[in-house]
Amino acid sequence: MIWFKDLNNTNLRIIEYIKEKIMEHKKNFIVVFYSEKENYYFGFECEVKSLLIGKKEKPHLQKYTVENIFNNDFYLKNRFWISNNTPSDLIASNSESSLNLIGKNILLIGAGTIGSNLSNMLVRNGIGIGTKSSLTIIDNDVFEPCNFSRHFLGLNSIGLPKAEALKDELNRIAPFCEIKAIDESVYTSSVFSQNFDLIIDTTGEESLSIWLHEFFNDKETLVISTWVRGRGEAVEAFVHKNKNNGCHQCFRLSNSRIKYSGREFPLRGSCGSVY
Repeated sequence: MIWFKDLNNTNLRIIEYIKEKIMEHKKNFIVVFYSEKENYYFGFECEVKSLLIGKKEKPHLQKYTVENIFNNDFYLKNRFWISNNTPSDLIASNSESSLNLIGKNILLIGAGTIGSNLSNMLVRNGIGIGTKSSLTIIDNDVFEPCNFSRHFLGLNSIGLPKAEALKDELNRIAPFCEIKAIDESVYTSSVFSQNFDLIIDTTGEESLSIWLHEFFNDKETLVISTWVRGRGEAVEAFVHKNKNNGCHQCFRLSNSRIKYSGREFPLRGSCGSVY
């Protein structure tokens, strides 16, 4: 027990207390300290390994026996520390940058391949933390076995609505985040009556992207449209800020549009869906 030698009076009293409990046949100990300077707890877990502990014919061990046990049969099992982190602290630890999504209100359209994996990154960057901050996920599809290989959800979500299942999984990962699920078609939903800082369309449906850009053209809401290029080679995105910038239709009809010239890859028994 070399690490017990250099201690102040308070810690020496802890040692005496441990010895008293060994005398009463106690064998497992957890000692916790608090550092005001660093604002966290630290400690250690120890165990007595002696055949004398627990013998009924000796309700209390002799003092010299306790000393012998403490010096020879008292073992360190584990050292630990406990840090008091707020949700904001956890998010800030991800990056040296102060940029995050804390306090933002985001609508995620589509809980498929792109949407599900993107939602995980949104949560880990602070969405749903702060006053009036939330991530709203809208999708009326159901998770099927064919979605498994490219989706964030697992097999335990088969047969469940994608939006609800994704909300539950994200809340399991980050229970401090405000996440809402809407199991409706985006075309008939009233979700656009709400105010959002950012709308992310992950459906890959060009007609929806064009409509979103027209609808929010004179508003302050940022709209991002994403889609899978070809048959899964890459994910592309278009950011629409406001009417002073080109919309998706402008991009589609301009010479700046990305031309796909890669060869077609076989589907290999796929359902053919990129959503």
